[in-house]
Amino acid sequence: MSPKVLAVSFFSSRGPVADNFVTLARAFSRWVDLWVLSTTLVEGRLGIRAQGECYVEFHKSRLGSWIDLELWRRVLAFTRREEFDLLFLYSEHPLHVPIALAARARRVAFWCLDPVHHSGAKPHLAAVYEFAKRSLLRRATSVIVACEQLKEATISKYRLAPERIVVSPHGVLDNLAFPEIRSETRDIDVLFFGRVERYKGVDVLLRALELLAARGTRTRAVVAGPGDSVRPAAGVERIARYLEDRELAALIARSKMVVMPYRDATGSQVAQCSFYYGTPVIATRVGCLPEYVEHEVTGLLVAPERPEALAEAIQRLMLDQALWTRLSQRARQEARHRFANQELARHLLERILPRRES
Repeated sequence: MSPKVLAVSFFSSRGPVADNFVTLARAFSRWVDLWVLSTTLVEGRLGIRAQGECYVEFHKSRLGSWIDLELWRRVLAFTRREEFDLLFLYSEHPLHVPIALAARARRVAFWCLDPVHHSGAKPHLAAVYEFAKRSLLRRATSVIVACEQLKEATISKYRLAPERIVVSPHGVLDNLAFPEIRSETRDIDVLFFGRVERYKGVDVLLRALELLAARGTRTRAVVAGPGDSVRPAAGVERIARYLEDRELAALIARSKMVVMPYRDATGSQVAQCSFYYGTPVIATRVGCLPEYVEHEVTGLLVAPERPEALAEAIQRLMLDQALWTRLSQRARQEARHRFANQELARHLLERILPRRES
């Protein structure tokens, strides 16, 4: 008999949290009997036959929906309909706390996305999420983080026993993996994609491009994603909206490199999705990024807030075709092996399921 797993994740907007929960749920369904509890943003996206599904609407801007008694009767009835081998909670959303208390499960696995808040975290929500995080850490049998650096940060901040923490890197997002998309020409030199916020260092990237222009190296760059305004710059195209999956995938495939000039970070799937299209990544040495991007193997690493170093790395990848080809080939291999979701999911389940079921 396959283990029974209830996978839960709440969120209020589209983005990588929702995308990765869908990716994980699909991968889990190959190995376990899966029940899914999430928001209506997931409804219709799984593409699998789950044993049970429950989708609800919780609005961040309408707190009344968080205490809707009829809605909670429905949610709690769903969580208590079976005795599960595993309750899997993806993220430290505050509404996961009552689920963790109510569900009948032999073990609880909590994927902590941000053990340490990055500088892009919203201050007015930080205290609420910190309370939820601490509650879930106490309740969880296993705590999952996305890299060794986050494991060390979790142990240091919360004094958890190391054996309770499981490291599982994020894989390639299913919704950005289109095997039919290939680009014969790499007509975009530099691509940044994702929500634009100060901690992601787009201003550092723009300064690096200015330094290159002053040296006579002209680049075509694209900054794609909603968020903060970006000052106009020569040779930089700004796409200030969420791109549909296929449109974004095509941009990645057309780009010579993806740049992640972050000031700080926790986890990310930008690199993994770039690798899928053989696009090398230049990233800063913050958060999980040095564990995902291997220097001079799948990309280049630089110090944060160093536009001069970033400019040198960009120029190097633009001018050294042999280096670019080697990094591109290895990046594609990493996406298909190290960051393949089925194997990542199987290995994770072996670590977090009750031992007799693994």
